[in-house]
Amino acid sequence: MDTIQSIYQTLLVITPGSDVFSLQILLLSLYVIALVFSMARAHKDQERITDFLSTITATIKYALTAILVEIFLEYARHPDNISNNFASIQNIYLYLFFINIAFVFIHYQIHLRFSFVYGRLYQVVKRVFLWHGFLHLMIWFKFVVFNIQEDLLFIEHFYSFFVVYLNITLFIAMIKPSLLKRFYLELILAPMYAKTYHSVGHVQR
Repeated sequence: MDTIQSIYQTLLVITPGSDVFSLQILLLSLYVIALVFSMARAHKDQERITDFLSTITATIKYALTAILVEIFLEYARHPDNISNNFASIQNIYLYLFFINIAFVFIHYQIHLRFSFVYGRLYQVVKRVFLWHGFLHLMIWFKFVVFNIQEDLLFIEHFYSFFVVYLNITLFIAMIKPSLLKRFYLELILAPMYAKTYHSVGHVQR
């Protein structure tokens, strides 16, 4: 338990003096790598448009949230800011919730405009966005609405590790979308009930 707590404090807690090179930047680098792989497959006509659009959307969304988190990290590096305006810093979780919900809609609209199908990667990206939105809202309620700062630490641990888990598994899915053909792998990569389905088509308008 002490080891888990140490990892949590080192990687996932925003504190004064947090390292500039945060976990957010590392994960963003992975997303950019996934996008490069997707572009390379598209150049060789080996990438479906739905997977390409999903990878672009996920990368842009993560870049936006990573930049936002880095701004808040920079602000939180100064002890005076934490002591004087801590509540406003914790509102970042609410902003992240709205960004994720907005990108669920944006992701759908992009597919409606440019793709004839909604592939498995589309479904996984949508579920990850929804999971992220739910987790950010949950932790915002804990910190801001109920003002629970020190107690119920297991909620913070669950939130932090599950957010990172979803980011890493989404990277894996974007690097190799063919993995999603196996239903059990899809559920591992993006946990949520989903029926076995074929790609859903729609009429281009």
